[in-house]
Amino acid sequence: MLKTANLTSDDVSLVKLEPLEIPQRLKNNTIQAGHTWEPHLSEAMKLGENILFTSKQTPGLILDLIIFRGEIIRDRYCND
Repeated sequence: MLKTANLTSDDVSLVKLEPLEIPQRLKNNTIQAGHTWEPHLSEAMKLGENILFTSKQTPGLILDLIIFRGEIIRDRYCND
């Protein structure tokens, strides 16, 4: 997604928000872009926001991830 806009990870600052916060934060200009889904996407569109990137642009690629620190996996799920 960043590459298609000629950006790198150094060009963005990630902020943890709940998906339902995205539409109002965009409207208040406290964030410049956000990742969300329905029904929050439609709410953002009603507030005049635009879609910059959609998973339709990357067929077969799932953009959602769940990431854990290595010690969490080791401590909770490994029986060594």
